[in-house]
Amino acid sequence: MALATIWAPATARAADGVATITVLEGNAWILRGTAKLIAAEGVRLRPDDIVETAPSAFARLEFAPGPVVDVGAATRLMLAPAGAPGPGRPGMYLLAGWLKLTSPRDPAAPAGSPASAFASPRMDLAGIKGVTLAQVGADDSMVFIESGEARLVDRRARAAAPLVLQSGDYVELRGAKESDRAQRPSAAFLSSMPVPFRDSLPPRAAEFAERNVAPREAGTFGYKDVQAWLTVDRLLGRRLVRLWAPKASDPAFRAGLTTNLAAHPEWFPILYPDCCNAPPPNPATTTGHSPPPAPEPQQAPPRPAAPATLPSD
Repeated sequence: MALATIWAPATARAADGVATITVLEGNAWILRGTAKLIAAEGVRLRPDDIVETAPSAFARLEFAPGPVVDVGAATRLMLAPAGAPGPGRPGMYLLAGWLKLTSPRDPAAPAGSPASAFASPRMDLAGIKGVTLAQVGADDSMVFIESGEARLVDRRARAAAPLVLQSGDYVELRGAKESDRAQRPSAAFLSSMPVPFRDSLPPRAAEFAERNVAPREAGTFGYKDVQAWLTVDRLLGRRLVRLWAPKASDPAFRAGLTTNLAAHPEWFPILYPDCCNAPPPNPATTTGHSPPPAPEPQQAPPRPAAPATLPSD
């Protein structure tokens, strides 16, 4: 599955971080494990960090070496380590907001060399070379290939073939409608594009090569703060169980998990470990009440993942 490739296990280089925040205008936060941290220029981001920007904020993340990721206002982005050897393929999940990904274009690179990729609730992109802009909203998603190329999979359509995009291509995914492809972005897309996305900012990673800025703590986060992450994707949800399992001991967070358990049933073994670990009861000898049954997932439109061939170049 394309998403499974993007969310590969961490590698040994995770301790050094996968990217550095080199530009920050406005406020942004990092969800790291069960902690909430205040983002700052020079902070090195680790696998599984979630970066969330405030309204009117802008951040730049630089992979060394590798792509540059510009993050717009009110954006929620999760980082993961590379899905293949080499630092050129950052795995990311764009839950909401704006992203501009600038990936090196090297015509002399051999076939199969790493390329940038990211997933989102409605579309996955891989093989990104050049400059790609994407906006993910509650009901629609848009992508514009400013230069270079990329491959897009519409996750709403089961077994959808990748859509090969080239410079100038623009795609909209709205509701249940078929993807709309055009040769130029819409006026609405251009007018809402973050202003910093229009500029070509020089790289700054070298300025922080010998610095490792420690982010300041900002407390923790509640269930409502991350509910969208918990319910957006089952594969991603299973990863978050491993990250946030200690939060189940927080009464308020646990109450949210329990109330909405049908939306993220992967939390059932965490909330009811005795039920899941106990041997099946013997109906001939058991009296009283049986353990609570595992919840049935809510009926929702399927979220098919992309074909396994998507991330390969």
